[in-house]
Amino acid sequence: MLLRDINSKIFTVLIYFILFFPAKYLNEYYVLIILTLFFLSFINRESLNVSETLKIFIFIFVGVVLSASLPVLFLGSDVFRNIPEILRFIPVILILLNFKNINLSENNIFKIFSFYILANFIVSYMQFSNYSAVAVVSNIYSSDLHIEYSLNGASRALGLSPGPGQNGSISAILSIFFLINYFCNEKYKKSSMFFYFISLSCVLLSQSQTAFVASILSTIFIVGFFGLGKLSISIFKKLSIFIMILIPIVSSVLLNYMDKLKYLFTLFEYGTSRSSYVAREEKTSQVISLIRENNFFLFFGHGKDYIEGSSSMDNEYVFLIAVYGLFVTVLIFFLYFYSIFFSWINRSIFSYLVIFTIFCGLIIAWPSSFITDSKLMLIFIIYLSLCINRAKMKS
Repeated sequence: MLLRDINSKIFTVLIYFILFFPAKYLNEYYVLIILTLFFLSFINRESLNVSETLKIFIFIFVGVVLSASLPVLFLGSDVFRNIPEILRFIPVILILLNFKNINLSENNIFKIFSFYILANFIVSYMQFSNYSAVAVVSNIYSSDLHIEYSLNGASRALGLSPGPGQNGSISAILSIFFLINYFCNEKYKKSSMFFYFISLSCVLLSQSQTAFVASILSTIFIVGFFGLGKLSISIFKKLSIFIMILIPIVSSVLLNYMDKLKYLFTLFEYGTSRSSYVAREEKTSQVISLIRENNFFLFFGHGKDYIEGSSSMDNEYVFLIAVYGLFVTVLIFFLYFYSIFFSWINRSIFSYLVIFTIFCGLIIAWPSSFITDSKLMLIFIIYLSLCINRAKMKS
């Protein structure tokens, strides 16, 4: 019982750390998480378990090690740019190894996520409204480039993230969490509605067009799944209340802040002809051309410094193929398909979180980052570990 309590407290602190530690200090972020998880693995050494999901991820990890090391050995790539990529995936293995010991309920997770999104909203609103007092927070969490051009130049809130895109992405993922809790968690039904709108507000304040589209599409699918797929008087009432609150609030926000949300509104005005989208398409085409010129390492990846600007490729699918190679890319998508299948046959609130987080994340990944994002990757793996935990408890 004592060990169970220790695990619960350490995992709670770990999730707070994942959310609140400035992600721009990436190496320090991963090292501290890895050390914590190694300690957990040591104290839980007698109860560690290798799930089928972990076996898949071990193959992914081997592929990442090869994609990081082979370009260093044969293409003359920079070891200090390639080897750190391995750090992204070590925490995932350690979390999955400890899935039996993650003794957190949806209510525990709710408290943590609600605290984060509220803090993120306060910071985002103050940034959007040009309060000078929040500058110190911006300097701690965000990159200088995004402070200058995204925040000061375009009124795009950065929140507790390095840039507006990351702020929008994590807010979109958390909006899914609160919306699913609205339908599945009676204890926090009213709170879920409140924090869903707080999350959606963060997406709007970030003016991330990708996160906005992902949030809206995910909302439609979730409402359709729970509202139409399982229609009952209780669900119908929840659905009606949700729609009646959603439409006037979103309409009011968009109309009142139309002038300051002009970057977001270029999505409706110009669509795929807007400059940022065209620039991403051009960059993607350039990357594909470079891969074709030297496709010997296409299977295991060319490393991070083979292609200039690979850290911000603006299309995560191209990033995966170019940097990690087809082997890792195919395995990652196999992991997602397996996770959806496993979640569907072992249904719980965390199963729905796994399925709809993948749906939202894969939309985000097209012009941004989800699969390799430092925070989103670990949030997804925690959902998946809790889903596996619930399934094992039932069996």
